[in-house]
Amino acid sequence: MGEEPERPWLRMHTAETIVESLVRREFAYLAGAEIWCLGRPKATQSRGRVVLAKAKRPSAEVRAIAEDLGQRVDYLIVIGQDSWETLTERQREALIFHECCHFAGYDAETEPWGLRGHDVEAFAKEITHYGAWKTDLQMFFETIRGVQGDLFPLTVPAESGGA
Repeated sequence: MGEEPERPWLRMHTAETIVESLVRREFAYLAGAEIWCLGRPKATQSRGRVVLAKAKRPSAEVRAIAEDLGQRVDYLIVIGQDSWETLTERQREALIFHECCHFAGYDAETEPWGLRGHDVEAFAKEITHYGAWKTDLQMFFETIRGVQGDLFPLTVPAESGGA
């Protein structure tokens, strides 16, 4: 038969409820931010990986629509509806938590409602070869150790020489 019609973009109020709960519990500095969650029909891909969601500042167009509706929007979380439906409640909360970590909060002197990158930029192969060789990796490993015990030693692997 025919193909399924593409889903429309929509406002994801269930995800926004999770945002509100997390802001109250973990992200007090975002209490004044208006955060909208928008569902795109399908998750996107970047560098061969599925992107479940993306935190971003709204475009001028989106801000204009919000203002026309008598509302304000400071941040967006764009979520792939197809992927969202496969997640458990805990995974959904973890995903929204991750995206909220990108929100730097309001800073009138720099960029109002700024964004921040990830704490660590690394490759698994890099860590396999060199361990926690940089300060940011060491701090990240310490955090993991605090949560999961000694599963992740902070030793730097010995140089691999020819046998």
